[in-house]
Amino acid sequence: MIAYARPTAHQRTRGIGLSHLKKIKNKDSTADSKEQGHSNQDISELMERICSLEEEIKGLQKDNKDLQNENKGLQKEKKRLEDRNKDLEIENEVFKKALETKGIKISELLEEIAELKRRVNMNSSNSSKPPSTDGFKKPRTRSLRKRSGRRPGGQPGHKGHNMTIHHEPDSIVLHHPSECNGCLNRDHSLNGIQMRQ
Repeated sequence: MIAYARPTAHQRTRGIGLSHLKKIKNKDSTADSKEQGHSNQDISELMERICSLEEEIKGLQKDNKDLQNENKGLQKEKKRLEDRNKDLEIENEVFKKALETKGIKISELLEEIAELKRRVNMNSSNSSKPPSTDGFKKPRTRSLRKRSGRRPGGQPGHKGHNMTIHHEPDSIVLHHPSECNGCLNRDHSLNGIQMRQ
């Protein structure tokens, strides 16, 4: 029979520790290799992201420069418009003063024009002027009657009222001229009777 010596506690812990450390080392090496692969991939992605961000920054810088140039142009336009506005305000003040000085004259001229129109429109019917001053421009007299739609004269169905002729008059009066109108001879006697009523 072969007898084996039992390992001491120190040997046991040492053996367990070494094997365990080897296992841990192997695990750490595999984890390091995996992490190194992940880190390389992450680094490449980060580099690509940084490049894209740099390109985006360049584009934004270019847009910012364009906006600054546009802002300068707008500032110049604003200054020009402000100067123009000042000129217009000065011109407006000049016109206001001119209108204030001429306002009295304009009102007087308007009153004079109204008075002259009133005088021109005066005639014998609306003033104390005599009809002889109306001239050839006489106002038309307009009737206030409205159209009835009927024709002038007697209407259909109306019985006429006129003087009836009497064939046997009560008296006959003869009128002879004292002289002839053609030859001025008083001896001529005119024949013929004209009946008038």
